[in-house]
Order: sequence, then structure tokens, then C-alpha cells
Amino acid sequence: MKLKLLYVFSRATRAEQMRMIAGSRAADDLLYGYRAFDRQRFQVDFICRYQDEWSLARRLWFPIEYVIARVVGMGFALTTVLEQYRQLRAADAIISTVDTVGLPLAMLKALRLLPGKLIYISQGLSDRLEVAGESVWRSGLIRLYRWFLWASDVILVLGEGAIEPLRQQLHLPVGKIQAIAFGVDKDFWTPGKALRGDYVLSVGSDAARDYETLLQATKGMQVKIITRLPARSRQGVTRSSEHTDAELRDFYRQAAVIVIPLKDVAQPSGQSATMQAMACGRAVILTRTRGLWEPAVMRHKNNCYLVEPGDVAGLRAGIEWLINHPREANTIAERARQTVEKRYNSVQIAKVLESYVYAALPRY
Repeated sequence: MKLKLLYVFSRATRAEQMRMIAGSRAADDLLYGYRAFDRQRFQVDFICRYQDEWSLARRLWFPIEYVIARVVGMGFALTTVLEQYRQLRAADAIISTVDTVGLPLAMLKALRLLPGKLIYISQGLSDRLEVAGESVWRSGLIRLYRWFLWASDVILVLGEGAIEPLRQQLHLPVGKIQAIAFGVDKDFWTPGKALRGDYVLSVGSDAARDYETLLQATKGMQVKIITRLPARSRQGVTRSSEHTDAELRDFYRQAAVIVIPLKDVAQPSGQSATMQAMACGRAVILTRTRGLWEPAVMRHKNNCYLVEPGDVAGLRAGIEWLINHPREANTIAERARQTVEKRYNSVQIAKVLESYVYAALPRY
């Protein structure tokens, strides 16, 4: 008998992404191994957040979620789980992919209303709680969140540096949280033969991006920033936000240098863009943050180029070094592609998640 496995995604756009992947028009990133699970052993399905943006339940709950989001900087998508509760109850195991949907699922587990095993993937919750500061609201939410996450069968983060901050914020025991490696679509993000351009490329829209440091370090250079974040502009800088995966792949292939500048946070920020570029056979300049996902794997001048947070001079030196040392840059790029092929890909994350599902369901 096949195990019934249910993924819970935070956005309805995942359904459209599935259709585009089927037509080879998009990568399977942010599906966390969904397509690579063994269909001989698992009956795999998914649900998305906000399938009906204007449902009555959503309207009623929205003011409460708004308050939570204001306090913590992260939503609590209760209507998603309640509207699809029957499907959730029928699952043997559930993989929640972000805290926004994971927290209400963990609440149901704590209330013993969810019989299946819950594999909870946390992304940035500790950073949001840290930024929220001290308040009665925050203290109360931390106590609730600790109760919720304690009930989760497995808690996973996408980087080693994210374990201890989350454990300390929620006062969880040592060993309760485990780290796994994220993965991208290695068959979509591939090296190309396109001619190299003359621009420095940076990609990403999460709040941990440090575009101010990038702009200071690239004075006199052509820079292309792909982000939905507001970013200061100057001469030589172009900014855009809406691109297909195929267009983004071409940008990676054509850029002179790729930089992922980050603030020093515990969240493993920059993973998607870094791994996409690495898979395209590019040497990436990446900030060495507290949340660098696997320091033993991501090694300076081996498969990437690491710089310190906020180091303008160091970042500029890195850009110039890669431009002026093409042979060494090509060696780093080749090793970057090999790293994705061996470790940071969708098939690998599916295998790891399968092992956690089986560990949580020993009867199978």
C-alpha cells in the first residue's frame, strides 16, 4: 500500500508552476523534491494557500492574521488548513514548506486534530522573532509557537546556522531541529554557450538582501539587479523583477560576475539564486553569513567566492579577482556545477525527505 503524502505550499502559484514545468518552461525549485518522490511507494499530492482569495473564512480570519504578521512579520494561514482539512486528515504524512502554513498545521497537531505525521520546514522564523523585539504579544506568540512546534514530528531548517537561533528563540531541546540541504532543478539550470556580458548580476527579493553594499562596491560598473525590493538606483544600474525562469537562466549565463549580497542573518538566505547560478556553471560571490547553509561544503575559492557581511572593499576585490582571473573562475564554476549535481538538487532533497517520512512512520 502506498503512503499518502501531502505537500502544503504557501502560494497558489505553485499550481501554475507545475503546469509550466510539464511544458519544460520552468524549473522545479521551491517544490522541495515534490516531483522526485518515488511514486511507486508514495501517493503524492499537494495543496496551495489561498485557492479562494475571497472566501468568507479568509475574510473573517484576515484581521487576526494581519495582527500576527505585524507582530512577527510572518502570516498564519489558518484558512488554508481549515478549508482543506479533510484532505489533510487523510494524509499519512504532511510536508509543510514554509512557516506561514506550517504554524497552523503544527497547531492542529498540538490539538490532536491532525493524525498524520508532520514534517515541518522552517524558513526564517527565528529571524522574524528576533526583529520583532520584546513585547507582550511576542512573548505570548513564542509560547504558543513552542507548543505548536513541539508537537511536530520533524522540524527541519535549510541550513546548519539556522538550527541554534530557532532552538533558542522557542526554547526547544537540543536535537529537536535538523538541517537539510536545499536543492534546485539541475536539469533546467544548466551551463550555456551564450556570450558573456559586461554586467554584474544580482538576484533575490527576500529582506536579507544587502543591495546597498553591492551598489557601493560596484561604482563605475554596469549592474543588473533582479528583485521586487525597493533599491536605490544610480547611473549604470538597471532593475527589473518579472522574468521567466528561462530568461533568468540566460541572465546567469551571460553575466560577467554574479553576486548574492546578504545581511548577516541566521536564515540561509540566497540559497535559490546561488544554487541556480552554480548549476548554470557560474562562480558566485556570496556573503558568508551566520546562516551560510553548509560551511564545510560552500568553500571559498573552491566552489564559490565568499565575502564578509557589509565589506564593500572585500566585495569589490572579489568582483575584480573573478574578472581578472578567468582560469581560476572557470575552475570554481566547474566545481560549483559538480556541487549541485552531487548535493544541491531536487532529487537529493526528495531522498532526504523520504528518509524523514519513513523514520516518522516506522510501521512502513
